[in-house]
Amino acid sequence: MSDSPNGRSLLRAYQGVLAADIDIDEYGALMERVHVHATGALQRTEARSQRAWRSFSEEQREASNRLIDGLSSLLDGVEAMYRYLDSGDFEDVRGGFEVAREGFSMLKHAGRDLEQTVTS
Repeated sequence: MSDSPNGRSLLRAYQGVLAADIDIDEYGALMERVHVHATGALQRTEARSQRAWRSFSEEQREASNRLIDGLSSLLDGVEAMYRYLDSGDFEDVRGGFEVAREGFSMLKHAGRDLEQTVTS
């Protein structure tokens, strides 16, 4: 998870916004792609968690919930960045990135925790 192509793409997009050296259409297309992948990942994770919930240990349930929270936060941030692209207010885009970055961090930690509980 820490080496996610979407996470790296998101970071590159943010760095491009900070450098103000981006094509706004390219950035919008990137945000849409990240949004689609994150939405699909959230839906699959929620569905798998629901199916496996009874067999999960308490640790796995907690990690699964944190994974879903991280994906949700990542999506919230991406949606905020996407909304503010048209306005050209890069401070708002930056705020959206901070939310997405926090969600991605939550996602990485929860994924590691879940991997440890599954492999233990």
